[in-house]
Amino acid sequence: MIRQESSFLTDSRSRAGATGLMPLMPATAKETSRTYKLPFGGTYHLVRPEITLTPGTTSRGYPLNR
Repeated sequence: MIRQESSFLTDSRSRAGATGLMPLMPATAKETSRTYKLPFGGTYHLVRPEITLTPGTTSRGYPLNR
């Protein structure tokens, strides 16, 4: 999924504003981090893989679990 979404570029950005290896919109990253009690300090974290991989993979699985 990472290869398809971002071509392994940590600073990739979609036209819609999703950013990072697992492209996340800032609002989605914030909501997912809050829901799962994950660290997220703002949009500058979206280019840091160690911060965004967990919310990125979690947010994609969460709608399936609702």
